[in-house]
Amino acid sequence: MSDVQRVEVQRGPQGTLFGRTTTGGLVQFVSASPTADLTGKASVLYGSDNWVAINAAISGPLGDNVRTRLAGQFETHDGHYTNRATLPGALKKLGRKEVWSLRSTTDFDIGEATSLRLQVTHSETDSESTPNYGLGIWESRTAPSPGTQNVICARAVILAAKCFDRIVQGGQPPLDGRRAGDAITELNRDELAIRQNLTSITAKFETDLGGVSLINVANYTQFKSRIGVDGDGGSTPSTLAQRVYVQLQNESKQFSEELRLQGEAGAVNWVAGLFYYQDEKKNINILNIRTDTGATAARIPSNARIDTKSGAVFGQADWKFADRLTLSAGARYTIENRELVEARLGPVGPGPVVDVRAAVADPDPVTKDVTGRVSLTWEATPD
Repeated sequence: MSDVQRVEVQRGPQGTLFGRTTTGGLVQFVSASPTADLTGKASVLYGSDNWVAINAAISGPLGDNVRTRLAGQFETHDGHYTNRATLPGALKKLGRKEVWSLRSTTDFDIGEATSLRLQVTHSETDSESTPNYGLGIWESRTAPSPGTQNVICARAVILAAKCFDRIVQGGQPPLDGRRAGDAITELNRDELAIRQNLTSITAKFETDLGGVSLINVANYTQFKSRIGVDGDGGSTPSTLAQRVYVQLQNESKQFSEELRLQGEAGAVNWVAGLFYYQDEKKNINILNIRTDTGATAARIPSNARIDTKSGAVFGQADWKFADRLTLSAGARYTIENRELVEARLGPVGPGPVVDVRAAVADPDPVTKDVTGRVSLTWEATPD
């Protein structure tokens, strides 16, 4: 969200023009546009834990009919969290971050009434996840005897870190307080790594047909992510009988296309269009259960894939029938196919792989929806 020209907040519902997932409204970040004159800006931040953040942008003409803008950002630090683990060789600082991104926006003037904007974005992340720091909720330091129940501490006592979790009840030392910036893990940097990359390409074509504008917006985006997570939530892992390490891997590819006509007829502004969207989302999660020595006791993988195809036709008109009164009405018809292509879990222990998709009644559903909107807007003052 660097180099933002403006932020628009649209009151909901906005399902007519922006789709059915905008019932509560939407926040739209609009990137800065290329300029006809050479301009630029930059900022540098330095903070604790070797925190460096750089933002910069340069914009200007490449010719009589071409303007471009290049914006970038880079941020890194050594981690703002302190590792409370007691294991020999445990990391001292946690939550390291390194992120960079570049975005180019180029405007082409194609004749007097036609323009093309091409925007390319790429970003990469090489950071670390921050492990949990479990507080515990039980009053007793030892596990209850058979036939009795644990007693939960009062909320204030829990937040004061004076209660015990099940790991402590299993023989592990309890916490010795709660401090801002604390985290705890026995994992190394590679196991905690967050590695992500995103590439997005958008093309916007616009032409004036004489009182009516024709606009076409197409986008392709792909994203890959791998996140390592300490999943046991332990307080002092040196005495854990069992440790949990989770690997989360996600990948998505998506394409969208919107073609619309918009114009004015007296006091009425109107827009009508067609929309198409498709994506492929895949994930692979691996749950690793380890002994206190670090040996793998169990490895439980799961994977899933969902493919989506969606199309819509929409339209809306805004009629300013009085000086400060506007009546708006619109509708959108959406048809969507969201298919669960694959979903498997396991094996859990000696058991077989579980085919989740086979247990789903309808893994390939088609939904059809109509969303509408009628609103009356009163402008209290010209401002």
